Amino acid sequence: MIPSNSTFFRDLGEVFSSGTNLRDSLEKCLQLLDTSRIMPYDYAAILSPELTVLACQDHKNSGLDFSIKTLYQHPEILHSLSQREPIFEPGVNSSSNNGNVTSSSLYYPIHYGEKLNGLFHFSYSPDSRDKNQILADLSVVANYIGIQINTASLQERIDMYRGMIHDIRTPLTVSNGYSQMARGRFNLEESDPTLFNYLLKIEQSMRRAVNILENNLPLDIIAQGRFEKSPCDLGVWINKYAGNLSVNGGISYSVQTTPFGDCVLMNPSLMGRVVDNLIGNATKFTDKSVEVKTAVVQRPGFPISHSFSVTDDGPGIPSQDLSRIFELGYTASQGHVQNETGTGFGLAICQKIVTGHGGQIFVDSTPGIGTTFTVALPPLNSSPKQKSN
Repeated sequence: MIPSNSTFFRDLGEVFSSGTNLRDSLEKCLQLLDTSRIMPYDYAAILSPELTVLACQDHKNSGLDFSIKTLYQHPEILHSLSQREPIFEPGVNSSSNNGNVTSSSLYYPIHYGEKLNGLFHFSYSPDSRDKNQILADLSVVANYIGIQINTASLQERIDMYRGMIHDIRTPLTVSNGYSQMARGRFNLEESDPTLFNYLLKIEQSMRRAVNILENNLPLDIIAQGRFEKSPCDLGVWINKYAGNLSVNGGISYSVQTTPFGDCVLMNPSLMGRVVDNLIGNATKFTDKSVEVKTAVVQRPGFPISHSFSVTDDGPGIPSQDLSRIFELGYTASQGHVQNETGTGFGLAICQKIVTGHGGQIFVDSTPGIGTTFTVALPPLNSSPKQKSN
């Protein structure tokens, strides 16, 4: 086994810290594997699970095409790799500029958590090294590379999101500025208080939209809870956040909360998106009342939690939809509600945000009576002080 203090790991770390891009780093990694004698090879490649070439090193001009063709012809190899099973193939014949070459092949998976991030393919001349020793050494290297591939992929997606966010944020900020100028220039607070208040609401909504954009993250990152959280009394926060929201005219809207006296770990911006979505959905499907409450809850099979709920007295959700409403892209079949259709993303995003906080989101609905969504978050203190429901 490679010693933990081996200079190989120092060199491997330098490869990834100094590489100009991921492909460059992976190619240097293959060179390092060869020169260190951990895995001496005639030909080597690192491929993605979709068989895209991430890097290759070829000492004898054997074929990259041969490697990919072999994987296409033997899909069971990819299946085994996805199950973390390396595969040895002795005596594989391939052609090169020097004639036919007989060599052994090794396919080795590169994982990050449960995800297959890529795979090694080594074509090498059999030597005296024990196969188990090779596998033991490669397991450490593959784990390190899996982390690097995942990090690079993650950064690419974050950079793409940041570019989109910048493009959308600019017109919102400009519009907000013009609204502020109009309020001041025409002295609307005195000349037209109603219009003045409308503009304030518009500006508040635009600021919230900008805040959402600035704190936006890919859904898998949100679901894994890889975002900043801080201690927060959910009762106090809900009272302030939901209490400042306005709903469509004619709908009775109430917020009933009391402090919990203890905190949950929470990202207020992300949790605000959940509240916005749940209240927005509630007002779409009722013309009577929407109620927001906080409570301590304990559902069967779940720990005691601090919660907030959003209840409407609308038509309810059909029973056939209840098990699927949190699926990405799924929309409930509420055809009797006129002109109200959704994208199917809102509740799916809510669930991932709540899951990323270590919490749960539940729905209770009765056709003809109404719907309640409950978000339950684990308290820092295991003995919540509000009375349990």
